[in-house]
Amino acid sequence: MRTFCPSTAFLFLVLVAGAGDGAAAPSSPQTTTTLENGLEVTLHPLSTGEKIALVIVYDLGEDHDPEGKSGLAHLVEHCYVTSAAGQAKQRTAEAFMARYPQAWNAQTGARYTVIALLFPKEKLESEIEEAAARMGALEITQADLDREVPRMRLELASMFDSVSPLAAANRAAERARPSPAGARKGGVIAQIETLTLADVQAWHGKHYKPANARLVLLGPFEAEQGEALVAQHFGPIAKGEAVTPRAAGPTPEAPLQEAGRRGGWVAKAWRAPACDGQDYAPFLILARRLMMRAMRRGATADEPMPQFAPLDRPEVLTITTRILPDESSAEAAARIDAWLDDLSGEPLGTREGRVTARDFGWLLGTTEIPQANVARNPYPVAFGIARRAQLGLDPEVLAAALASVDRAAFDALKKRVFGEGRGATAAVVHGQGGR
Repeated sequence: MRTFCPSTAFLFLVLVAGAGDGAAAPSSPQTTTTLENGLEVTLHPLSTGEKIALVIVYDLGEDHDPEGKSGLAHLVEHCYVTSAAGQAKQRTAEAFMARYPQAWNAQTGARYTVIALLFPKEKLESEIEEAAARMGALEITQADLDREVPRMRLELASMFDSVSPLAAANRAAERARPSPAGARKGGVIAQIETLTLADVQAWHGKHYKPANARLVLLGPFEAEQGEALVAQHFGPIAKGEAVTPRAAGPTPEAPLQEAGRRGGWVAKAWRAPACDGQDYAPFLILARRLMMRAMRRGATADEPMPQFAPLDRPEVLTITTRILPDESSAEAAARIDAWLDDLSGEPLGTREGRVTARDFGWLLGTTEIPQANVARNPYPVAFGIARRAQLGLDPEVLAAALASVDRAAFDALKKRVFGEGRGATAAVVHGQGGR
């Protein structure tokens, strides 16, 4: 199951439209504490608004799947929001989505899993109670696996085969940042189909627990009320066990196939720099340039489409384009390179770093967001708080780095991250079988 936001570009457009340069309105101070069982809890009360965001981020993802069980974390995530728990009965994914019509997220990344809900403030206590039940006493049954495994088969087919632009981007990303040996983003369906009920129950029961989790509560509630409810419902849950991620495996082979008149899609992917490294700030400036150019021109058939999600999938940046009539796959890939070179060669604007800090501010915390804006849509801010803590990203340090980026830093980024031979390419040609 994937995030409710349809695309990175769409999310970026929403954030830019909602960002403001004004100072944030006064609100209760944000506090972070740790329960005795290891659960890190951040409470961010607001003095206005009608909606509350509850976000739980686990230090578990696809890289943690045991060898031969690629997709285990992804299957647990599906069951996490659909299995029975506490007073909540077993439900379908459609019923889960219908319960949270304004926003929801259930997503497994390389090294994290997020469960996020947006609900009316009147439901605070019942939602905390159910969220704790899903962490502490999820009732996964064989019926859940029988329902969710076919859904995962369809999802993985879209990710790597049937939806050509998405498949090309995911294949290129796998080459730029390989999964552990024998694994793949989202999982390998042949391995998922061998998972037993005991496998899934044990993985959830051992690891999706407080010591591996961060909880963020953001919205119109009293701090004392939120603190008491979280302690009451999450405090008794057993600590759980940590698990070590597996190392990256070999780079998958993905030879370019010629499209001819059949058409298809090509994607290139680059490994993104670490958020605490010297290249990260100039990388964000370039990523913003790419997305803004694509949005200004519109997603036309021959316009490359960049994708970079700094918190959802921070490992890679991908650029995808349609293979034009009578254009080879290699020529389409070269067109992506030329588009990237053109944008990275533009002069650095005097305020470009600060504008980038503003536009990514909702997620990266690099600018103040007016409380009224946060109250209208608290989810991205709550998600950002949780993921930044997990990644060790310091917003103040990043904002300062963005403001100080110069042309030399930009040129160094281009050489180290986007230099010759550093991009990984994949193509999905019409009529081509899936791998």
